[in-house]
Amino acid sequence: GRTKRLTKKSRYLAASISPDGSRIAAIENATENINKLVFLDVKKGSVLNTVYSPDNMNLQRPQWSDDGEKITFISLSENGEGVAVYAIRDNKWEFRVRAGREDLQASFLRNDSLFFISSLSGTDNIYLSTPDRKNFKLTESKFGVSDMSLAGNTLLFSDYSLEGNNISSTPLAATLLPLTDNKDSSSYLINKVIINKIPGEINSEKSYDPVPYRKWKHLFRIHSWMPFYADLEEIKADPASIRPGAAIISQNSLSTLVTSLGYEYSAEKKHVFHSRVTWMGWLPVIESRLDYGNNPVISKTPEDADPSIVQPRLRSVNTISLPLSFSSGRFSEYLRPSISSDYRNDLIFNKNENYYDSDQTILAGRLFFSNVYRYAHRDIYPKWGQVVDMNYSFAPFDKDIYGRAFTLKTTFYFPGFLRDNGIKIRYEKEKQNPARFYYGNKVPHPRGYKDIISMELDYMSIDYVMPVAYPDFNLSSFLYLKRIRTGLFYDYAVGRDNTYYIQDATGMHPFQRNRFKENFKSYGIEVLADFHILRIPYMISGGVQTAWKTESDRPSFMLLFNIDLYGMTIGRR
Repeated sequence: GRTKRLTKKSRYLAASISPDGSRIAAIENATENINKLVFLDVKKGSVLNTVYSPDNMNLQRPQWSDDGEKITFISLSENGEGVAVYAIRDNKWEFRVRAGREDLQASFLRNDSLFFISSLSGTDNIYLSTPDRKNFKLTESKFGVSDMSLAGNTLLFSDYSLEGNNISSTPLAATLLPLTDNKDSSSYLINKVIINKIPGEINSEKSYDPVPYRKWKHLFRIHSWMPFYADLEEIKADPASIRPGAAIISQNSLSTLVTSLGYEYSAEKKHVFHSRVTWMGWLPVIESRLDYGNNPVISKTPEDADPSIVQPRLRSVNTISLPLSFSSGRFSEYLRPSISSDYRNDLIFNKNENYYDSDQTILAGRLFFSNVYRYAHRDIYPKWGQVVDMNYSFAPFDKDIYGRAFTLKTTFYFPGFLRDNGIKIRYEKEKQNPARFYYGNKVPHPRGYKDIISMELDYMSIDYVMPVAYPDFNLSSFLYLKRIRTGLFYDYAVGRDNTYYIQDATGMHPFQRNRFKENFKSYGIEVLADFHILRIPYMISGGVQTAWKTESDRPSFMLLFNIDLYGMTIGRR
């Protein structure tokens, strides 16, 4: 029951084991498009001998003879498919079936008699070529046969019928049918199809002039829209962040430019416009985001004067990244260094100089690396995996407002105790050196805690996830419920210099600051459903999370929501 890899960095297209089990005959296609027959040692995988293909024809489906002295192949050349035989001891090639337009599926030798499957009669049947080159038809299948084998004087094969494939057998002596040169073309499927030609539909005299493809003329191709506005980076953190409005998404035919435009009627009763452009035609990748229309953030004390001019809020985020993907066996690696700038025109009152600062820019450098075992269809987490994410944020032009922050995130994946179960272990660390304002924590507090910002935060967690059921429930074209799953978690964090916030009608305000070290912990359960809506191919996950801080406290509940776009989760990283 063990699996052993015999070769590395090879280009073998097919393999067949010799009758005595000591050698492997394999087809090799070199990088120079040179075709060879290679003999390998079964135990070591080392090359015993190499034979070049005649006229560099393609060799397919190698099959040893019963005595191990010859090997048959389906050969493919510019003349079509044939059957080639290589005699190992004499080092000679022989062509037993001339290359033609019939489809050949399999071949093997026994006592110099060649058995092969051919579409000569219009459907795939088994034929025999005797040593004296007489040909006989051995089967008369209506829909075709495949996968033949000999057991003594009995021919075994798979016969396709209206009910599917049937395992069939027939004695050799009773099946020799004479082969004639007359082909009944009515047996070919193409000749059973009646095509009604419309007069004048095909104009053979029409000429086509090739036109160069200009990339700059084909930058936009609108392919979808939404009758509402939703920021995909915020919807995971807040499923209720959908707003009245509309959005359209464009992606050009080369997938080098992705553009989205959105309109939102915000909770502040403002008309807000959003745009995002991602250019992937070169390296590095460039992404720009622009939001305009809401009220800016005004930071001041009650005794400070109001700003004389308040412009609509403008926020611009620009990112340059170098996404690199690698693959090594069953693991895939992803490396993405990036730098970004975040500009906003918020109004922050400077008491020392008695004026409002109206422009702030935050720069960030990030390095993301992952090494993940390839997913199976039912995996919730990868079987094995390691993720490292480092981020450094600073504000060189607004040092009196913002300081510096460093974040390290690590994630490790392990297989669970049962099939399709998974374990995720995280360790994350963040340290801020603020000036006047904190950055929001990129490292989360344990689940169940909110509205806290820590200057230093060490976070650890363990999640165990498992499938509960696969309902495979379909409600017409509206809903397809794929899976219900659950997970247990335990979170623990140590925070230093923690500021607690309270939210009212005017926004978030600090009400308590603890400069000492505090411990936070929680545990709980998550229940989610994986489903599709309106036949949209992206899987959506939604559910509820219940977290306890202590056994005596009332649990907190939170709605969970995320969208999986071809395996890449769209949401807050």
